[in-house]
Amino acid sequence: MFHLLHYLYSKPIQPMQSIKLKRSSLFFLIGISMAMIINACTPPQQAESNLKVEAITSGPFFEGPNSLIAEEEVKFDQLIDGQNLSADQLKSVKIQSVGVTLRAMDSLDFTYFNDASISIVSPEIDMMSIATINPIESDGQSISLQTSEEAELVDYFKSGKYSLVLDLGLNQDIYIGELGATIDIKLNVEYKAQ
Repeated sequence: MFHLLHYLYSKPIQPMQSIKLKRSSLFFLIGISMAMIINACTPPQQAESNLKVEAITSGPFFEGPNSLIAEEEVKFDQLIDGQNLSADQLKSVKIQSVGVTLRAMDSLDFTYFNDASISIVSPEIDMMSIATINPIESDGQSISLQTSEEAELVDYFKSGKYSLVLDLGLNQDIYIGELGATIDIKLNVEYKAQ
């Protein structure tokens, strides 16, 4: 911008032209400045997003913690309905709720498990715990976990790829070939509109 002003004011100009040119360049600079200020002051938009992923691991399974892993690639165009977002537009991604449902084909319910926790990790960012339940007091195939209100996931999403690790604490050995569960996460997403 300094170069533009220097250029405008360094050339010899007729006195009347100089006043018109200075006035028009001043209005031009004020207009650009106002547009930049308005864009910077626009509050981020908020929307809910539902994430549903399948976590699977192979057995046999022994008493104690067993990890099921779901590897995910962020689909920015599907994160929020009607918005084709980019990583740069994301400002905040926080968790509202987390649920886990065991696969019916495994013929298990949560009486086989003492506790559960979910963590998130990406190639560039360390693992962070996002939800837990201890003890599990359900005899059904679905549970709701307690979430961490402070957990900020935006950097994991901006990285483009992340993994969810579901740790299920078995209370006995189980000899089956595979164990799977669906992780349902309700997210609150803040983003900058274009």
